[in-house]
Amino acid sequence: MTAKNVKSFPLPSSMIQIGGGVMYVIDRMQKTINYIEEHMLSDIALTDLAEVAGYSAYHFHRLFQMTVGIAVMTYIKNRRLDFAANELIRTNRKILDIALAYGFGSHETFTRAFKRAYQITPGEYRKQGRYVQVFPRVDLEISSLHSTGGIQMTPTMLNKQEIKVLGYLVRIEQNDEQGNNIPAFWQRYIREGLGHTIPNPINTDVEYGVCVDYNSETGDCSYLIGMEVAEAPTLPEGSELAYRVIPAASYAVFTTAPVSDENFPETIQRTWGAIFDEWLPTSGYKVATTPDFELYDERCAIPDAKQMDIYLPIEKA
Repeated sequence: MTAKNVKSFPLPSSMIQIGGGVMYVIDRMQKTINYIEEHMLSDIALTDLAEVAGYSAYHFHRLFQMTVGIAVMTYIKNRRLDFAANELIRTNRKILDIALAYGFGSHETFTRAFKRAYQITPGEYRKQGRYVQVFPRVDLEISSLHSTGGIQMTPTMLNKQEIKVLGYLVRIEQNDEQGNNIPAFWQRYIREGLGHTIPNPINTDVEYGVCVDYNSETGDCSYLIGMEVAEAPTLPEGSELAYRVIPAASYAVFTTAPVSDENFPETIQRTWGAIFDEWLPTSGYKVATTPDFELYDERCAIPDAKQMDIYLPIEKA
């Protein structure tokens, strides 16, 4: 039985929120939040923030969303709306001047974004004469240690050759107002039995969830759900199927604790959090640029003892 037969669907790493604690990752994310506040009127690129945090752009945007709960570029836009709202009440500056100062290209663009967030136009907001904070600055808690609760933080270290994966893609745009749509995509994959339509898989009991086609400037990527195949397929024009190759890499492989169907998604979340909170800072490794991925196999069908593996690409720090 494959992962597509499991009633619950996995919540991928890009949707995970890490708990509080005196944490290496939390400190770095707070550093970037402080940087954003200090450069609110400047152009802020994803690569700039990644450099401040000390991560690759690929892993920074995922870690930020894991920690804060939203994509970093969405966070910046929200904070700029908050600054603009404050100026609408505290100053007499023209609305267009405020819009341009905070990176909105036109009065119309600013008005659409503002109305979506505040339910009224900037002009109406100014007339009400009262500042209402909708998007406060995030201050990450550093008050209690993150609890792993039975998560095994001794990974298996292994080298893997390239993995050829054939499956289905969904595009994940970090500025998408609808938010992350990976969970909905898993639901569709399971509901429609898309795994059964993948031709010539090596093992129908093993499915992969992996981010591919990463754009380092925007943080956008595609999320691929699929199975390993022996060779590149010939896909007909218009096919929904997509083929990608995960390059050869060294991995630290973490296995989630055996849990019930109900607790499976939460355990995946907590394992991802513990990897970055507790294991990585003292491991002597850093995350490599090769995509990480999640592996779901026949263990996902074991009642009250579901498990899966997280493959984190690593290299010596």
